[in-house]
Amino acid sequence: MKKLLQISFVLLVLSCGKTSEKNVLEDVKASSEAYLKKQLKDPSSYQNISIDIIDSVKKSESLTENFDLLFDDTMIEIGGATKAQRDSALAVINNLKSNPQLDSLAYISLSIKYRAKNSFGALDKGESVIYYFIKPQRDGECCMIFSNDNKNQ
Repeated sequence: MKKLLQISFVLLVLSCGKTSEKNVLEDVKASSEAYLKKQLKDPSSYQNISIDIIDSVKKSESLTENFDLLFDDTMIEIGGATKAQRDSALAVINNLKSNPQLDSLAYISLSIKYRAKNSFGALDKGESVIYYFIKPQRDGECCMIFSNDNKNQ
């Protein structure tokens, strides 16, 4: 009986975790969609086609991507970075990789396909790739549009 109670408690906790993760993803999608609408010429004409999550990137992965760009030998030679800065950044990356509990989500990238009126008033099809940052960026904005293609697909 005791084992049955323990197992049911674990299942309850795990199912609660799944629900909250799903709610977080729905919040991310809703916030990203609201951000996109503010960027359109005619937000009231927005029609959603699809919203797909492309990727979710942890802080260590994000830092590693930028590390290669910022701290290569050329940047150090031209004075854009120092060896001490490179070693410090590498230490942060290694610390996050060795302590997964500290390595939280940096951003989620989404693809939003939609129809909206362009500046001529014609209904046009578009796709935007949006990076949703887990912590708000400047001015409380959640997102950044990486590429915006308003051409017919």
